[in-house]
Amino acid sequence: MAYEYRAVGVNVTPIPAPDPVKASEQLKVSQEFIEKEFANHDQNSQATNTPLQVQNLLNIYGKRGWQHYYEGKIGDQVLLYFCRAINTEIPDVAFTAEEQATTQMLAVEQRP
Repeated sequence: MAYEYRAVGVNVTPIPAPDPVKASEQLKVSQEFIEKEFANHDQNSQATNTPLQVQNLLNIYGKRGWQHYYEGKIGDQVLLYFCRAINTEIPDVAFTAEEQATTQMLAVEQRP
């Protein structure tokens, strides 16, 4: 059986957490206000939550018939490796807006 493959990189360079003191000075509001209003911002941010990025990519590729079989790391990138049999029927699942945003930076040859 012949397979096709995809290798997708996820950048794992740490992004510094926002500084509430600096933000409060720039926005001219109290530090307490910033901390209260944005308490969960980092947790839910796609840009800073690498496990969420990986989870979303695994689900996106899985819904389209790709099987995750290996991961590795090169520099600041985690590489996810997927495969699927060439002659299998590809599920006809439309991209959601979030999935399009997640995969838009990938080369066409890397998209699910």
